Amino acid sequence: VTQQSMDIFNFNYGLALSHTGKHQQAESVLLLVQNAMYTMEYTYMSHLCRCYVMNGRPWEAWNLYLSGATANNDDDAGVTTANLTSTNWNLLYLIAHDCYKMGHFYYAAKAFDVMEATEPTTEYWNGKRGACCGVFQLVIAGKEMKEHLLDIMAMLSNDSNPQSNFILRVMRQWCADNGIQDY
Repeated sequence: VTQQSMDIFNFNYGLALSHTGKHQQAESVLLLVQNAMYTMEYTYMSHLCRCYVMNGRPWEAWNLYLSGATANNDDDAGVTTANLTSTNWNLLYLIAHDCYKMGHFYYAAKAFDVMEATEPTTEYWNGKRGACCGVFQLVIAGKEMKEHLLDIMAMLSNDSNPQSNFILRVMRQWCADNGIQDY
């Protein structure tokens, strides 16, 4: 059995597992695929991203998105809205919605922020706003890092939507009342 045939099998088996909701197994099998011909395909990356999110590791999905987005940027200046390919955009969309659905609001907010900066729509603003408020709620409940709240506040500070100011005012007041500095 050659590596090529193993990659074909693992690619197809991983997709089948992912489609049936067996994300833990699917992730393990997909990570066995070595051939770049498969690992650079949107189908592979999207299923791996979904597995990461569903398995409680949304940062892995975000890093996979970033690796694809920066690989398409010739000047190594990082991810910009100008260099989003359709694959990167679709991964971003998947991450935003899957993370939101699973309660991984920090990464949902980051994804919706990039999408809104690229294509300002009510849908992306509403997703970003909801995810930012979700991060805030999780921080209050002690289930999210305060540093993530500070990142979200910085994100909202750069947003031109007037609702951002109201949300920020509430977050800043809570930070002041709870001894959180650097906001």
